[in-house]
Amino acid sequence: MESDSVVGKRIESLRARAGLSQEELSKRLRDAGLNWSQGTLSRVETGSRPMRFVEALVVANALGVEVAELTPFGGGLTYIYRRQLDLLDERQWAVYRAKNELHSAEVTVQLLRFAVELSRGSRTDYVLHIRPHQFVGYISHQMSAGSTERVLALLGVDEAVAYSRFEDVDLAVESQVEAKDDEMSDEDYDALRDEVERKVRNEIVDEIFRESFPFVRCDYPASDASEFAIDFPTPVVDGIDTSDFQRKPRYPVVTNLRHGR
Repeated sequence: MESDSVVGKRIESLRARAGLSQEELSKRLRDAGLNWSQGTLSRVETGSRPMRFVEALVVANALGVEVAELTPFGGGLTYIYRRQLDLLDERQWAVYRAKNELHSAEVTVQLLRFAVELSRGSRTDYVLHIRPHQFVGYISHQMSAGSTERVLALLGVDEAVAYSRFEDVDLAVESQVEAKDDEMSDEDYDALRDEVERKVRNEIVDEIFRESFPFVRCDYPASDASEFAIDFPTPVVDGIDTSDFQRKPRYPVVTNLRHGR
C-alpha cells in the first residue's frame, strides 16, 4: 500500500538522521524485544512489509522519537496542522449536512402548511414553485401510506372525482407503449411501462390540481422534476401563513465567541 511506503520512507529518513545503518537499527530493535532482521527492516522501509502499531512503538522508541513522527506528516507542527485540517474538514462537512437538513425541514414545513390551508378551504393567491404532482407526492410521502387520490381528497378535491380520473390510466399507458418485441427484455419492458404510467398519473394530478385550485399559480423551472426536498427551492410556496415557523429560535444563537462574553 502507498501508506506503507510513505511510513517506510519516514523510518529510513529518521534512521539516517540518527546516523544508524539498517543493521545497527535492527540490532537495537532486537535488543528491545522486536525480532527484526536487517532484511525485515529493509522491507519495511521499502513499503513491501506493513508495520503493526505495536511494532511502531518499539521502532519510535529505538529512534528516540514520538510515534507520530512515523506518520506521513512527520509529527511536530506539521502533524498537529494536519490533524486540525482534518478536523476542519469534518466540521465543514457537518455544517454542509446541517444546512441541507435545515433546508429540507423548511421545505417540509412550508408544504405541509400549504396543505393545511388548502384543506381548510383557503383561497389565497398562492404561488407554488414546484409542480402540483411533486407537491401531492411529497405530502403523500409524509403521510407514509397516503395514496395520491386520498391526498387530493384531503386537500379538498371531491374523492369520487379523484378516483374516477385515474380509472383509465391503464388504457392511457397501453396507447403510449407499443407491444413488447423480442429484442426487449421483460425487465426493460416493465421499466418502460412504469415510467409511462408515472408520467400519465403525474399529468392527471397536475390537471386535477389546476382545475380544483385555480387560484394557485404554478411557477417552476421547466426542467426541474425532482421529488426530493433538498432539490426544491425555498420558499417553495408563496402566500402561506408563515407566522408559526418564523418565531425566534428556542435556543440562543451564539454571535460572540470571545472568552468572557
